[in-house]
Amino acid sequence: MSATSFLRDFHEVAKIGATPNAGVDRQAATAEDRLTREWFRAFAQQRGWEVRVDGIGNQFALIEFEPGAPHILLGSHLDSQPLGGRFDGAYGVIAALHAADRIAQRVAAGGPRPEVNLAVVNWFNEEGGRFAPSIMGSSVFAGLMDEQQMLQVRDLAGVSVAEALGEIGYLGTDARPEIAGYAEIHIEQGRILEREATPIGAVDYSWYTQKLDIEVLGEQSHTGQPRWLIGTTHSLGPRR
Repeated sequence: MSATSFLRDFHEVAKIGATPNAGVDRQAATAEDRLTREWFRAFAQQRGWEVRVDGIGNQFALIEFEPGAPHILLGSHLDSQPLGGRFDGAYGVIAALHAADRIAQRVAAGGPRPEVNLAVVNWFNEEGGRFAPSIMGSSVFAGLMDEQQMLQVRDLAGVSVAEALGEIGYLGTDARPEIAGYAEIHIEQGRILEREATPIGAVDYSWYTQKLDIEVLGEQSHTGQPRWLIGTTHSLGPRR
């Protein structure tokens, strides 16, 4: 694999759901999301890798080096916000596929054989543009969200996660791989690296986000009506 082949694949995926301003619209479990998943599947199957889809729509490409060993998991997401950037998420998935392929080729050529296996993941509904909450697939994988509850989440049109995944053919039943570690390459969401002319950085911490649904009970009305002034020495106008 080379930088040229990586860029070719990246720009090919960027055509799926492309928007006029060089972004993408590939919301979770849409027709555009299905096309990126088909591209992911084809990349893996052309190399003889096993492809799995779990019960919340996470997609895995597995490479076995050591039978029975856990996997080092690499990847990110291919879904986007309604007007997302083409690098966000997709860069991490495609880079992971190419990195895994390079390692597999080295092993096939007689290089050192890893003691663990490799897996590349495309997380489902990481962005949350269509279904709330975001980071849904990865949170179910990690045991932080309940799978059955998330499958019943509905979008603004009333379509559930389960229905949407079934419609695009990605409501899976496959077992999730056992993992020994996880790594994700991602574009920087700020400008520190660009400002400091640094090509790559290792993240040692991040901010935690918490999203709340708040229900306000009350009655729609105006601000309170004025009260009469009692005991004032100022005139309120002529009395009638």
